[in-house]
Amino acid sequence: MGAVIKAQNISTSYRTGFGLKEISFEIEEGSFVCITGPNGGGKSTLAKVLNGLVPLEGGSLEVCGLDVSDVHNLPEIRKNLGLVFQNPDNQIVSVIVEEDVAFGPCNLGLPLDEVKKRTARALEMVGMTEYAASAVSSLSGGQKQLVCLAGILAFRPKIMVLDEITSMIDPVERNKILQIIKGLVEEQGITVLLISHRFSECLAADRLLYIENGSLVADGNPRQVLSAALNEDEGRKSNA
Repeated sequence: MGAVIKAQNISTSYRTGFGLKEISFEIEEGSFVCITGPNGGGKSTLAKVLNGLVPLEGGSLEVCGLDVSDVHNLPEIRKNLGLVFQNPDNQIVSVIVEEDVAFGPCNLGLPLDEVKKRTARALEMVGMTEYAASAVSSLSGGQKQLVCLAGILAFRPKIMVLDEITSMIDPVERNKILQIIKGLVEEQGITVLLISHRFSECLAADRLLYIENGSLVADGNPRQVLSAALNEDEGRKSNA
């Protein structure tokens, strides 16, 4: 299996000053990679850069062999890379739960029977079947996150980028979502990039990227990366 994401010295910035500073990495097909680091460090920016929502100012980025900086490639890139935002209200497009989950498969032009099958299966996977006919506005924040995840599962992309998708979910549900992610990677060969602050989620991944102040400061075995980051943080406190 080869790399499905290739980033070489990618840089971007916002007017606020937050952005990415010459980050380079490759993501192998079928891997489970966690991305962590302090708030405001650039993790969510990276997620949006990967599917062209935030343009590059420097460097090169390929997703499934397609140049992200070429706007003509973006529709195909977004078929291959599904992104779940940190705030579910920024992603939900329909009033009813099952309609929202069905939105992606419908846009692929799939037959109605296939759309219904994918929608039902995705809702079952995240434990939201009983809410299929419910109004999205009646759901809790955590339930909305599960609906957004179901929407990406129904879409069935090759790569899933999940930005803090368990932030509003209780510990039992978080563990369930983690098991779903591992199953997607191990059984279906889907590549998953999970942005998270939770140690349990970081340690469950095959690899951990640590981003701070827009830079990739560590990349490797999750336990070793976290240990180094914690030791460095303790060193800063002792020197303060």
